[in-house]
Amino acid sequence: MPFEKPIGQFMHPLDRYGILRPEETILSALQQMRRAEENNHPPHLIVVSNAPAGSETIQGFVTPEDMVFGISAPFLKGVERTGPIFFEGLLEAEYRQAGQRAVAEIMSPVAGSIDENEMLMEAVFLMNYHGVRVLPVTRSAEVTGIVHIEDIFKELLERTARL
Repeated sequence: MPFEKPIGQFMHPLDRYGILRPEETILSALQQMRRAEENNHPPHLIVVSNAPAGSETIQGFVTPEDMVFGISAPFLKGVERTGPIFFEGLLEAEYRQAGQRAVAEIMSPVAGSIDENEMLMEAVFLMNYHGVRVLPVTRSAEVTGIVHIEDIFKELLERTARL
């Protein structure tokens, strides 16, 4: 079996993802991510434009990394200026304050996409080039799914098991 497979074989269909608008809160995003985890869906969310239904475009993603670093980013910037400080209880305080901020503040904007007929190595290149871990997968310029760096990693692990 050839190592290179089209990305369409790796992608997750869009119906496995929660959808958010850029102005929705981080707390709302966390609640959706929790439900996704409970239903064994990827804990990534798609942020769509405010256009009328049917003409929406994907503006970005909210990943677990975006959530953790987005919530703690204001605090961490303060640490850079002041040096080491006492951390106990600060994540909870940041979490409570961040809950009402807009998802647009922490989302990863769409940096690129990949056609579902492109091969795995093209996805690796694009993820590395754009510094992302998630790419929209397209067919004739329409988004049909999402591919994650973890999907590519799983393929590498499967190949290693066959060596």
